[in-house]
Amino acid sequence: MKLSVSGWPGGGSSALSLILCKMLGVKYIYGSNTFRYLYNTLSYGDTGEGRVDAHNYIEPYFGPVYDKYIDLVITTEDNFLIESDIAAFRVGKQKGFFSIFLVTDQKIRKIRMGKDNRSADGETLEDIDKSHKEMYNKLHGIRWFDLDQIKETHAFVLENSDITIAEELQAIFEEMYTQGLISEDQMTGLIQRSEAEEKEFWENGKKYYQEYLKEHRQVMSVEEILHEISFRFHEEVSEMPDELRDLVK
Repeated sequence: MKLSVSGWPGGGSSALSLILCKMLGVKYIYGSNTFRYLYNTLSYGDTGEGRVDAHNYIEPYFGPVYDKYIDLVITTEDNFLIESDIAAFRVGKQKGFFSIFLVTDQKIRKIRMGKDNRSADGETLEDIDKSHKEMYNKLHGIRWFDLDQIKETHAFVLENSDITIAEELQAIFEEMYTQGLISEDQMTGLIQRSEAEEKEFWENGKKYYQEYLKEHRQVMSVEEILHEISFRFHEEVSEMPDELRDLVK
């Protein structure tokens, strides 16, 4: 089983990814956590204007190498879920690779960021969106907010502005069954668990799910990801600015 979850900032991709990993028993590869580690270690911070500045500085150097690593994972490994902005934009639709993109209204994303203690990001969401749009187009030719391109490259596009997490899960499992990725019995069992999983998420939060995945060895740490990138793409890493290169190595 190979999955990816993408979406515009604040759309709920992290919550969905954590819940899906727990329910499906797959490994969690979380790209944003790696970038946030770099942002914080280089003293940019990972919220508000600091996040925008960090993204503009780090993405041109580390982003392309990280993307190559994710491309390699998708084509050579199995039993994982990648939370990544642009993984499916790069590799496109592939048999057995179930890529999800969450489409969410900007006003709703601001509200969700506030509830997730990310008010600073909500206040600068227009700048964050602009930074992502410009950078991904410049580096990869990706039209970050173009629904036509999103639908062309992703297996399942879900508008989630006005639905619950349980409804997201149910729609995803139904589509996975339609595409032959799970059996009818698996779909039925997963759908029956969806409301309970949403309730558990709201009662315990992301931290609980993160600890659950660590305990069950279902998550790659930042250190493991950086080690893999440094080992597999030594030449590209050596060309990064000194402070960034030393962190990755």
